[in-house]
Amino acid sequence: MAEIQKQYEEFNEAIRLKQYEDNATLREKRDIVLRKLKERLLAHPSLDELFEGTGDDSGARDQRIYEAFRLHSYTLFQIPEHLGLHYSTISRIAKREAEKRMSKNKT
Repeated sequence: MAEIQKQYEEFNEAIRLKQYEDNATLREKRDIVLRKLKERLLAHPSLDELFEGTGDDSGARDQRIYEAFRLHSYTLFQIPEHLGLHYSTISRIAKREAEKRMSKNKT
């Protein structure tokens, strides 16, 4: 019985060490992801800066809507609030711009 207990304790200790090593790896990866997210969020322009100079040009505005949503991580509620449009309008514009870009990449 003592031999079984000893084997169990050795096995349990090995598992704990493995879990600790795995957790350390996961913590490192988590820290990398968090750092990249913070850098990305700090680097994106404000909505004022993003839509500056678009005026009445709906084509330029639509491109900036896509960029704000896809590249700069603004939400479908932040963008329409800034532009005075309904969020479903912004969603349709972003989708249309994404489709345009995909069709350009295929050719």
